[in-house]
Amino acid sequence: MGPIRSNFRRSFPRLRADCSPLVLTALSSQMSDFVSQLRLKLQVTEEGRESWICCRRGLAAVSGISRHSRPRRRVGHFSDQRSPSGAGQPVAHARSVAPSQAKRSRLMRTSGSPRPTPLVMSTGWLTYRHLLMTKRPLGWSIFLDMPHLIKDMITETAKNIAMRNPSLGRQRLLRPRTSEKAFAGQSDQLQRFAFQALDAIRSAGVDVGGKRILEIGPGDFLTSGMALLAAGAAHYASIDRFVGDYSTVGGKDWYAGIERAWPDRYPEISWPTWLHAEDFPEAYIPYRVSPIDAAIENLIDLDTCDVVDVLCSFQVAEHISDMDAFANAHRKLLKPGGIAVHRVDFGPHGVWRGYRDPLTFLRFSDRVWAAMGSARGAPNRFRVHEVVASLERTGFSVVLLNVSSQKNEVDMKRLNRRFQQMPIDSVLTDSATVVVTW
Repeated sequence: MGPIRSNFRRSFPRLRADCSPLVLTALSSQMSDFVSQLRLKLQVTEEGRESWICCRRGLAAVSGISRHSRPRRRVGHFSDQRSPSGAGQPVAHARSVAPSQAKRSRLMRTSGSPRPTPLVMSTGWLTYRHLLMTKRPLGWSIFLDMPHLIKDMITETAKNIAMRNPSLGRQRLLRPRTSEKAFAGQSDQLQRFAFQALDAIRSAGVDVGGKRILEIGPGDFLTSGMALLAAGAAHYASIDRFVGDYSTVGGKDWYAGIERAWPDRYPEISWPTWLHAEDFPEAYIPYRVSPIDAAIENLIDLDTCDVVDVLCSFQVAEHISDMDAFANAHRKLLKPGGIAVHRVDFGPHGVWRGYRDPLTFLRFSDRVWAAMGSARGAPNRFRVHEVVASLERTGFSVVLLNVSSQKNEVDMKRLNRRFQQMPIDSVLTDSATVVVTW
């Protein structure tokens, strides 16, 4: 195991920090089995022959097995000569692929396992990566994604265990939760992190003028709150289980960017004379702004909250751990006749976005998924019909707007049994705006 692990880590510097013997053993055994299975997937054509040769080299290198380290045997190789029967199939010719006994001995470890050189493994890995980046049928992802799937499972589980440590958890809160904490002056940044809430509420037919608004999970800064107050909201409150410092220099850049872009973005709404980016939000607490450090699922922490006219969240509901408690919070927080607007992202998050099958994250059981993200705010994997059912059981009316579905090919048969039994339209829903009314 030692030499293979050493060569593996020299060839894969990205895995050097988080690789373990368990990962290496799993990769070796999985890839060895896949070589024989993958050949059955290919057609005996020119393209299939080249793909098989390319894939065999890559998978063999990743698994630590090279064809020159195997016992002497006769294998078939294909030529372009056609069979006399006219069936259109290439003719197989026999040839020997085994090296000399001395060379084969040099390639073997003392335990009898093959010992690939770093050059062989690096070349094989580049070939393997080329296959990953090439557009292939979905069936290929079962084999090509497996090394990354195992690595990501181990890495995500390790991160989840680390987040249970209080000191490491506090350090993580100092890092941005969104992908763009620094404001670069781009209009699409402001649209996503500042104006999305105002546009969604207005699209639902609600005039924010004079309304009391509560946002669940505002993110790193109160950018949505500033836009809502500028549009005429009487009061803005935010509730978040991970409250950060909303008055940092980076936050001031965002607030100043909102104020500069406002006349062009909303020319029909005048910027309030009392609202200044350099003083936001500290100068307006608690009269105009009320940040609340609490979890929306915990009703005990919400006793100090006033009822509001509008309750909203954006890319947050998919991280709520208890959907029934989330639905009950609407009855506690909303005024009679109030409205809630939630933009929910039902698609993959984090490392699971990089897979060919966008529903790879639905293949795991609930127990395995909790082990990988229960302490990190990982997506809850509730589908849209489950969210609607929880809200309707509480006595609300629910309307779905701007529903989008997965457009890429997915493998429904490989999903966890719980998701296979769900309505297919709900499973394939990628995002939707959920409008809740009394």
